[in-house]
Amino acid sequence: MTKADRWLVFVILLSGMLAWAIHGYISQETSTEIYAVVKVQGEVRKEIRLTEGEENSFVIEGKTGPVMIEVRDKKVRIAESSCPQQICVRRSWISAPGESIICVPNEIVIYIDAPAPVDAITR
Repeated sequence: MTKADRWLVFVILLSGMLAWAIHGYISQETSTEIYAVVKVQGEVRKEIRLTEGEENSFVIEGKTGPVMIEVRDKKVRIAESSCPQQICVRRSWISAPGESIICVPNEIVIYIDAPAPVDAITR
């Protein structure tokens, strides 16, 4: 390998690392607000803003009885439910956009929603 080949490899590696660093800097997510949406029988009953350090719990009346929903540190879960198999309770915590908890007997859906990032702006 000649001296020119070594310089070429060095320049290619350096430009690759620089491109990777710029891409990481540009694609950093801004601090978007994340919400948990609670729907009962298809109707939005509550929107909960998920923030760090927040602890809250509340009861929503489902089709077969009450359901206790717990919110803690940007996460949400169904803590107690009146449904027979408790699948929604065993689902545990959700925190990422797109995740959901569904209690079929009570017809309750909880999902995490966040604003979609902008891909492009056209005029």
